Amino acid sequence: MIYDDFRVPRRTLKEIEVEADRCRSLAVVAADGRLNLDQLMSAWGIKLSVAKTSKMAGAEAYSVANEQKIFCIREISRDLRFGVPGARYKIGHELGHMFLHRSASPKPLKAEGNRTLVFIEKDESAERQAWKFARALFVPRDEFAHGESNEDIAFRVGVPEGAVALRREEVQADIEADKPKLVPQIVAKHFEDLRRSDREAQEASKREALFDLEKLAAWGRAARIAGEDPAKVRSARGFRVEWDHYEAFASELGWIVVKGEVRALIDLQSR
Repeated sequence: MIYDDFRVPRRTLKEIEVEADRCRSLAVVAADGRLNLDQLMSAWGIKLSVAKTSKMAGAEAYSVANEQKIFCIREISRDLRFGVPGARYKIGHELGHMFLHRSASPKPLKAEGNRTLVFIEKDESAERQAWKFARALFVPRDEFAHGESNEDIAFRVGVPEGAVALRREEVQADIEADKPKLVPQIVAKHFEDLRRSDREAQEASKREALFDLEKLAAWGRAARIAGEDPAKVRSARGFRVEWDHYEAFASELGWIVVKGEVRALIDLQSR
């Protein structure tokens, strides 16, 4: 019989971490962060049973949740006693099946590894979920808060360096996924506002330039006053106006342009 991956209900990384934290809650953890795996299984009433290699059909380990047992070959049991990282990681994988897939039939972990099947989506893969559980069990997120290398963390907590590297990638990807999705939209809107503001400023500048030409043309058509500088003083329908008093509504010399003609404000106000 070939045991490989199988489909299970979808679980996010955070949901898997919740189960890993629940499992870890009964663990004795050393000051350096190393989890006591034997004590943890004992605390949960899980028994590790050694089976003959000939009866494992090429498998290294498998879990039977309803019996609270993990079966493994003698080499795995021996390596666990010596704290071999690979053996610890594999038993963490079986604990993942026990905590995540209790209703599923046992799928032995083969020596060459169980295949993940392409038609099963990543979040619905029992194998991927169990490995994520194992990584979360041994390497909580806060292990990455101190700037240590993957190698240093792996040596300290007692799992393969590759497992720590994968765990770091998963956590970083999850953090990125949690960032507000509106940020790109906000940035885009900000630049659009800047572009709109720039366009409006350019259009206002053009309108102002056109009006300045109209204003100058109207001034040039207004009557001159003998003896006065025509650049500064003109007559608008008999009223004296001065260039510097444009739109000076409180001044007797104020003026505006009406239909292309200079008109004294005092003249307009008197009508």
